[in-house]
Amino acid sequence: MLVKIPRIVVALACAGWLAISGRQAHAGSKPFFDLKYDVDPALRACPDAVEFRSMVSERLKYDPYRGGSALVVEVRARPSEEGLDGSVRWSSPAESGLSERHFSPKSQDCHELMATIAFVVAVQLELMATESGSEIAPNSIEGGGGEEPDVVASPTAAAQAPAAASTHADATGSVSAAPALPSDWSALVGAGPLIGLRLAPAAIVQGRLFLAAEFTRIALEIGAEASLPTTAYQDNGGGFRYQLTLGTLAACVRHRSMEVCGLGKLGRLGVHGVSVDKPASAVGFVAQVGPRVDYALELGDHFAVLAHVDALYLITPWTVDVNHVPMWSMPRFAGVVGIDLAARFR
Repeated sequence: MLVKIPRIVVALACAGWLAISGRQAHAGSKPFFDLKYDVDPALRACPDAVEFRSMVSERLKYDPYRGGSALVVEVRARPSEEGLDGSVRWSSPAESGLSERHFSPKSQDCHELMATIAFVVAVQLELMATESGSEIAPNSIEGGGGEEPDVVASPTAAAQAPAAASTHADATGSVSAAPALPSDWSALVGAGPLIGLRLAPAAIVQGRLFLAAEFTRIALEIGAEASLPTTAYQDNGGGFRYQLTLGTLAACVRHRSMEVCGLGKLGRLGVHGVSVDKPASAVGFVAQVGPRVDYALELGDHFAVLAHVDALYLITPWTVDVNHVPMWSMPRFAGVVGIDLAARFR
């Protein structure tokens, strides 16, 4: 049941803070809003709706979100050819399109863009609580339960809010003299299968685990890879079993959904004779370097599918002898293709 509170009651409750005119608002009223949050899933390191609300709450020192509030804030972000395209729009049933502001940073840092928009939203809410041009939204208190009323800005206050916020945010959406922003660091943990080409006499199946730390466009990754045992035979029946175990280190630079990495791999090559008179085993040190190209498909804010291709150069050549006859030499150039499922943490 919606109850319209008479102006005189509000005036008495506010103890003189509310002016007699119905166009003035209580200076201590806390504005509340309903959030419509629309961010392209292809954007990486973007905060979700809950994190965005936390950014606003951190500045205001209270949570201004109320589902179903008369005041609606629509936040949108999309990739563009030059960087990012973001906007924030304010509306209410009484006055649609109170104000709208666009942001077009050339940076690909979505987290920084959302922090800027959150700052602008918080500043405008602060102005709504203090500007004399604000008014208390009618029918916004249910049952007179004593909750703080929603506040809707008049066109004058809504027009002034972006102007006031512009003293802290430039036209590209970057923040100056703003409060400390949340960290841009994130961690990625994942695993997946690999196919190794020219690492053995035939293609081999491998698996890998990895941990990566990301900061804006830069990432550092460590991991481990191991192949299934593979057996190769000579025409006379003799042969050898081969297994590769490696540790990996990669430094990467990201542009949108693509990453290019410098990659190094160190590990051991294990060989054991099969179907020979005197089977013998040998272990050798393996070192490989080369580039990696990685493409990320984001599955929401916390999961991603990563496809990658490694081009490798062998620093430590090896030749396998069977019955004192060279049977196979590890090529200088090899490749690996793989796909991983990863989880992201902030």
